[in-house]
Amino acid sequence: MPDLVPLLKALADPNRLTLLRWIHQKPTCVCDLMVSVELPQPTVSRQLALLRQVGWVATERQGQWVYYRLHPELPDWALGLLMSCEAASPALAAPGSRSCCDSD
Repeated sequence: MPDLVPLLKALADPNRLTLLRWIHQKPTCVCDLMVSVELPQPTVSRQLALLRQVGWVATERQGQWVYYRLHPELPDWALGLLMSCEAASPALAAPGSRSCCDSD
């Protein structure tokens, strides 16, 4: 598990915290996150790269798409901290069932 300080610093940015809240609900691709958080693709990708680097998220490739999810080895205290952050602010609705990455 990564160092505690970078892990906690990653939560200090509101955009990263919002991305984590979406990813916590279900594995999500960048294009769905862009729409959900209303940020451009380079910003979302850069924030996800940082979250992956410090250990908050992991990726899973499905065909040509990459889905981001909470890291499976995230310690219980970190998951509890994320859930506390979610409880402290209004809940976000789960992403829709159809995704831009779904095949026709």
